[in-house]
Amino acid sequence: MQDNLHLWLIPLLPLIGGAINGWSRSNAGLTETIANVAASVYLYPATRSGFFVTGGLGVSSYHANTFPSSEGTGLGLTAGAGYDIRVGRDVSLTPVVNFVFGALGDFDVPLNGGGFATARGWKQHVVDVGLGVTFH
Repeated sequence: MQDNLHLWLIPLLPLIGGAINGWSRSNAGLTETIANVAASVYLYPATRSGFFVTGGLGVSSYHANTFPSSEGTGLGLTAGAGYDIRVGRDVSLTPVVNFVFGALGDFDVPLNGGGFATARGWKQHVVDVGLGVTFH
């Protein structure tokens, strides 16, 4: 009975790690970048499966290469899921899907004719699909 209880509890123990998510685009000389850095918790609900869910809390940022630059920083949240596919004893390829949210609040945006406008209550949402390498 003790072994059964042990096997049941182990998958519920979360792993703690970190996540860095980024997005960038350039158009007509303007480059915009969104980044999120978070402390994350990973939960593997089944012992023999590589499937996991994750969530994190951290810092989110926005930057545009205008002159002067336009940027804001605020609360960042992540949520996602993935699957570890073992390719070696201590290495997995890990396809993931993540939702990244940033609440940056208010920040100034330079106008073409001079002066500034204020981006109020700025929020950003990104869904990313990727392939990572996980070291166990």
